[in-house]
Formats: sequence, structure tokens, C-alpha cells
Amino acid sequence: MDNWSTDKSTAYYRSRDPINNFRIKVILHRITSATIIPQHNVVQQEGQSHVEMGDMGSKASMGPRPDDREEFTFQWQQKLFSQREMTEYSNKSNVLTYLDEKYNHEVTSLEQKGGRPNKRIFSYVDHDRFTNLEEYDTMTTSPNEDQSFLVERMSQVRRRRQADRGGNIPRNKNLVNMKPTEDFIRNNHVINTPQQTMYIMADLSARNRTPELSDEYVLCTIQVDNNGVISIKPDFNRSRGPYRLETEGERREIYEYTLQHVSKAMSSQEQDREHKMYKELYAKHIETLAASVGEQFEMPPPGILRLNLYGEIVSARNFEYDNLHINFFLELPRSKHSCP
Repeated sequence: MDNWSTDKSTAYYRSRDPINNFRIKVILHRITSATIIPQHNVVQQEGQSHVEMGDMGSKASMGPRPDDREEFTFQWQQKLFSQREMTEYSNKSNVLTYLDEKYNHEVTSLEQKGGRPNKRIFSYVDHDRFTNLEEYDTMTTSPNEDQSFLVERMSQVRRRRQADRGGNIPRNKNLVNMKPTEDFIRNNHVINTPQQTMYIMADLSARNRTPELSDEYVLCTIQVDNNGVISIKPDFNRSRGPYRLETEGERREIYEYTLQHVSKAMSSQEQDREHKMYKELYAKHIETLAASVGEQFEMPPPGILRLNLYGEIVSARNFEYDNLHINFFLELPRSKHSCP
């Protein structure tokens, strides 16, 4: 197909709305598969073997599979298990951490309800081990890459939300180090913007064998930081063609997929209600500031600008005697005057 989109660069968006309202729809479609190849049987005949081709028109060999097309709408940090994870977490011997135990309960509940709602499309959320491994990946495509000091430091930083840091910084603690040492500068010279990550994946394993980690492909990577910046790689398709994905190995199957932004838009009534809420919030904030500052300031008459200047002698040198004093003389411009 000639209308496939080849641009898989990262797109950045900024939003003030809660990220929980975010919705993305993924449509995965198989283009080529082993079902379009005629089936064959090896026939033994008097010590010789030859290949018999199956019927090209038979529905068994040419019919579409149920998982040739799949679509799913994801919420932010919505977890969907793959078949490999279902097998792994259903085994009690693989439960080692609290997260494994949590997933074990969820997988058991899904099996009791008849199975998972997805087939090939699934997701990795921020606290999954896959997310940690992806963040520790190399920075370039060179196989001989040497990690710099900054890369090594960043590989040890897990960028989390501010709410996960446990407590606030004391007010009496000075955050500015006026005399930093070389070790302090080296250890703190890293970019640490708290963010969350979510991966939308596809399990493209063959139907007749057990899924493996190498059969999993990243369809979309979404990251959100505390500043409301949302990065999506690749970007939504919109009017562009679908993205192309080719599997590795002998089968070399080709898939195409599209990404659609399907978050619910706010109605005019909801927008008016939100603007009213923000207006009341700002008014309440101004009242709180006025209450904390007080009304004990002496206001100057209308049309007059008053400047209060305070000074302090920090040090003095070349004085011959002790207990000396200094007189200050302040000369004002002609258009200014001081209060008596």
C-alpha cells in the first residue's frame, strides 16, 4: 500500500484538563498472513515424497481469522494483559512482589469471568517492569555507544509524580546551596521532571505457539509530566494513512494500525461551568491573600506614589575612633518631596 504513514516522530501537546479524561483508540489490522498461502501436505509414495497444494478456494485456508482486526479505546494508565502475562501471573510460583500478587488476583478474576476482553492489543503502565527496562535503553542507534556520565545518572532516576515522593519539603530548609562542592554538582546535575509513562503494545505471535517477549511490539508511547505536557510517539493519524508494522522472523507478517484521539469534548454548558468555577477560585485566592496580609498599611493619597527606602550599614573601614556615627543626606529630584 502506498498510503502508509512513515513519520513516527514524537508529538507534544499541552493540556490543563485532568489526564484521566484522556482517551485514545487503537485499530490494528493484519494485511498479510499465512492464511493467504495455500496449505500443503507432504505425501510419501514408494520411498519418494512430493508436496500436494491445498485448494486455493477453500474457506478453511482463505478465510479471515478472528484476530485479523482489533480495536480498543484506552484510558490513561489502563492495564490490559497479554496472553503471555496471563500465563505468567496465573502461576503462583511467579508471584514475588506486591505488584505480582495484584496482577495474580486480576488475572484470576478475568479467567473466572471468561477471559480477557482483548486479543492482540494490550498495554504496559507506569509501574510495570517493561517501563523500567525501556527507560534504561540506549540513547542512540549506534551498537558501539559509550554511556556518558549524564546517561548513567539518568538511568538511575525514576521520574515519578510529586505526590509519590512522600511528604512536603520543610519551610525552614534552604533549597539553595550557596557553596556547592564538585561532588554535589556532579550528583545533582540531572534533569528530573516527574512524569508517567504508558505503552500500548501488540502481541503478534503465531497462533500455534506460545507467545514470547520478542513477539511484543510497541504501537504507541505516551508520557505525561507534571507541567501538563503530553508526548505521543507516534502522533495521531488524523487525515494521514495508517502506520505499518512488519514482524521479524520467517513469517514476515505485515500489520497496519491507526491512533485516534477520542477524548470526550466539553459541552458549552460544561465550559461555562468550568470558567465560573475558576473565577470563583481566583476570587477566593485573592480574599485569602488579603486576609493574610491585613489592612494595616497606610495608603498614600490618590495620584501620589510613595517610596519607602530602608538601608543598613553592613561594614565600615578606616575609622580613627570608636562610637562614631554617620549622617545621610538624600537629595530628591525637583518633582519629588519627602514627608516631614
